Amino acid sequence: MAELNRGIELMEYPFTPINMYDKIYSYGRAQETNPHPYAIALRDYLKEVNDKDDNNGYPPTAYLADINRDGIMEMLVNGTRLFYLQDGKLKTYDIEADFGDADYTMEFSQNNYLVAQPTVGDAEATTVLILKDGKIVKEPEFVGMYFLGYTSFMHGDKEISELEYEKLKEFYGVTEVYSNRKNQIDEILAMTNTIKAMTTSSKVKVNGILKEFESYNINGNNYFKLRDLAQVVNKTSKNFEVEWDGAKNAIRLISNKAYTPVGGELAKGDGKTKSAQVTTSAIYKDGKEISLTAYNIGGSNFFKLRDIAKAFDIGVTWDGPTNTVGIDTGKRYVAE
Repeated sequence: MAELNRGIELMEYPFTPINMYDKIYSYGRAQETNPHPYAIALRDYLKEVNDKDDNNGYPPTAYLADINRDGIMEMLVNGTRLFYLQDGKLKTYDIEADFGDADYTMEFSQNNYLVAQPTVGDAEATTVLILKDGKIVKEPEFVGMYFLGYTSFMHGDKEISELEYEKLKEFYGVTEVYSNRKNQIDEILAMTNTIKAMTTSSKVKVNGILKEFESYNINGNNYFKLRDLAQVVNKTSKNFEVEWDGAKNAIRLISNKAYTPVGGELAKGDGKTKSAQVTTSAIYKDGKEISLTAYNIGGSNFFKLRDIAKAFDIGVTWDGPTNTVGIDTGKRYVAE
């Protein structure tokens, strides 16, 4: 996935407090990288744990897995905190806040499910934690009790057979064998948001007139400079204004308002592949925050053409034989 492209390589250090700081901050001082949110979060978490001396002498651990199968990795640190991305924003889940005083730890199972298990007690107990709609949801716990020849198996409040219990363990990839999953701290600290943006060869017509754009293809989608799009639909029924709110690090889009050029609109690109970083700014349309994927390339924000077209109900067409994208302000947007 694009977000997990590797950045600089870090030297190996033993995890003493001083060397941990050295490891973390030598990465943080790198000037030519745009750290991934997981890299920043892990760096801050390790510093917090080190300051509190809160790891009981054990080396810290961090792992990546795609627990909800959406192509975006989640990060588990020290078995107690999950970091995940929802609509481009970093969120966390702490097991202590959900399981109260019970002594539980989380891990990624062999089948890449997030599971919580008690660290003490005679019973085997597993709670599968599902990431759904941006929140962690507990599945019913399944428990196996083995004591002095007595066995009992439960799934939620329902008694099940040993065979059913073993099938649950097999399905979710739960095993008594200690996980041999590689500690990914170095890899995560080196993650960046930088991906490659390839120049597009497609022609673009706006209301039937051929226009030149600086545009890029990222992961199979065409991205255009936001202000270029605002410029070419200016003085039409689909015009919109673009404003920058520096105090709130936000891009504000305003419907049915003439666009105010700032200079540099529709400048021709150099035709070279560029590095792109995910835009971290919030995006508002008519005062309401909306979720759009945008990339910063060379200091300008590039948006997926169809996202902007959908937001402002602008018609978009594709002519395969002539390799031409059409933007038609006289038509309504139609989904692919």
